Amino acid sequence: MTLCDLLQNRARQYGEKTFLFFQDQKISYMALDEIARQVAYGLTRLGIKKGDTVCILLPNCLEFLYAFFGNMKAGAVSVPINFNLKGEEIKYILNNSEATALITAPAFLDTIRQIKQGCPRLSNLILTGSSSDKDVISFSELQKTPARQKSAPRLRRIKESEPAAIIYTSGTTGYPKGVVLTHRNYLFDTEQFVKATQMTEQDRFLCILPLFHVNGQVVTTLGPMVAGGSMVLMEKFSPKDFFPTLAKFKATAFSGVPTVYAILLNLPDTEQYDLSSLRFCVCGAAPMPVELFQSFEKKFRAFILEGYGLSEGTCVSSVNPLGGNRKIGSIGLP
Repeated sequence: MTLCDLLQNRARQYGEKTFLFFQDQKISYMALDEIARQVAYGLTRLGIKKGDTVCILLPNCLEFLYAFFGNMKAGAVSVPINFNLKGEEIKYILNNSEATALITAPAFLDTIRQIKQGCPRLSNLILTGSSSDKDVISFSELQKTPARQKSAPRLRRIKESEPAAIIYTSGTTGYPKGVVLTHRNYLFDTEQFVKATQMTEQDRFLCILPLFHVNGQVVTTLGPMVAGGSMVLMEKFSPKDFFPTLAKFKATAFSGVPTVYAILLNLPDTEQYDLSSLRFCVCGAAPMPVELFQSFEKKFRAFILEGYGLSEGTCVSSVNPLGGNRKIGSIGLP
């Protein structure tokens, strides 16, 4: 099974159930599958072939997920790019991945203009907003072919052993290295995480980490999808908006790093929010100080689940048990 199969199967199973909450918008499983298919047809019409790499340089937004799944339905390989990188670093990834297309936002257009001449293989620049540039393609244009129209091009069949994405991870020296993750890599890792956290279709995972990172992709996007649950997407982590968002959507889990927990612990007036829906919180990327760990759990009556992972291992390599014994600061079964 591939990630395309997963989305299609969930669309058939859950239909109009909301999978994605983003600000005031709700996107159902069926709608996400339909839009991703439309994007795939649009990419195919542009000449994107099976195995081509399509880079995504976007903040957390609906279009990121439309592109992520649309690329795969077209048989392409997604290459999410850290939007905090400088122009030369972005150019390196575009060239190293041999990208034939880039999907980006107006905020990054000036940077792309400066480096585009140095990216000879990049033939398609796709923008989520408007532009007067003749060489820029509107992302909305990709969605103009009805996904079930008879004249729509035929999508390529892909195997679970084929690449789904290339994740560029920073090394100790030099430029970041591209980690090739197959569809099976993503699915196996996600399935194990869902099993370890006992996720169900009742869960709603709040996503505050960037979608260009495997944590955002595996833990807070594919995790709920495998479980048949939902995700609540924030454009970025905002201390001011975190608790109102969690309470409004009754999120059952979220994933963060120790600095996020430290910020949340010290926020004033948090007792006004109903956090009774929160089932567990995931912490990774660095060890959490014991005092911070215990203070957060006590104040918010939340169970913190520590995990360890790396891009080369898809995302989650080891995680503490949801129930039973655990040793704060250590990962795995004691």
